[in-house]
Amino acid sequence: MHFCFKPHLLQLFLLLFFHSSIAQTSTNEEAFIIFRNYLHAAEDYAACRSLNPNEDQGFQEKIIALEKLTGIASYDDGSCWTNYTRIPVTYNIVDWHQWFQLNKAQLILDEEKGILKTANAPIPINKNPQTYFLHLLSDMEEMFANDDFTISKFYYIIITLDAVTDFRKTHHRLRCSCVETEQSVAFVSPHHITIIKEWYTNNAHKLYWDTEEQRLGVTP
Repeated sequence: MHFCFKPHLLQLFLLLFFHSSIAQTSTNEEAFIIFRNYLHAAEDYAACRSLNPNEDQGFQEKIIALEKLTGIASYDDGSCWTNYTRIPVTYNIVDWHQWFQLNKAQLILDEEKGILKTANAPIPINKNPQTYFLHLLSDMEEMFANDDFTISKFYYIIITLDAVTDFRKTHHRLRCSCVETEQSVAFVSPHHITIIKEWYTNNAHKLYWDTEEQRLGVTP
């Protein structure tokens, strides 16, 4: 069976397609601008160029929006007194940049809801789990060697490594209780680095990158 468009119908189809393409391009470009604005806010904070996150009313909303869009969570301060302030660290920023490169072609703005989203299921970032593990461990070791600690980054490393190595028995829990007398902080020493290295030697083959949760995972 052979189909053909009448000239006026063909023109109408092309006009609608052209209009749809322009609208898609426009919302894509607007989404770019918003995403970069969110990312620049995170970069400024990580580079100490911005205010305390609690002093910027829009900062937390930007970071939460990045987390929801990408599935990549940043560090939170673990305190219910501050409603778990989101604190992006350099690792998050690198991951958000990578996610953007993978998904920028389908990034759009939902104007009705006022949120960023992707036209299709987003492409997750995919890390080499062993390389990432050793990178975090190396950064922790360097902090001890230089006696130069960025607390949020340091805690992020501990939380990430603790989730897979489960070395809670050798340091205090990280989360702070709402009851002041029960608050606890991380206690990590160079000795823990030795413990983690030993764990890695015996268990590196169990590590994997969970693309759904966008984090390190370990098989039982």
